[in-house]
Amino acid sequence: MDSLDAQCLVFGLLAEQAAVPPDRWIHDADGSLTWCYRGSENTFTWTREEVARTARRWRDEGATVPAEIARMVDAHLAVVSILEHGDVDPPDAVLHDLGTQEVAAQWFEDKRIVIVECRDDVPA
Repeated sequence: MDSLDAQCLVFGLLAEQAAVPPDRWIHDADGSLTWCYRGSENTFTWTREEVARTARRWRDEGATVPAEIARMVDAHLAVVSILEHGDVDPPDAVLHDLGTQEVAAQWFEDKRIVIVECRDDVPA
């Protein structure tokens, strides 16, 4: 699962459509991506193939990360670093929550979660 691909899809869609960032997006182990807005029952889901195709296009165009969600990328990279330095299998899902300003890696069967807060007061 390349959760960074999923983030690229989110960034690309936001840039193309000048859309409001979703409150949360979830990237599942199967590669699919779902995003939603608080207060709405509507969710939007893309398959692994759609995620990879959009991410490739977004990267090829040399696009940049929208400022509204740049800290989420830093938190995501922190989660990746934690996972790389531990002896763990890839998570079942990675949840990005703009409301709580957190990125969480989740393992459903083990009932385990790693949460990284997005904070501006911590130097990069």
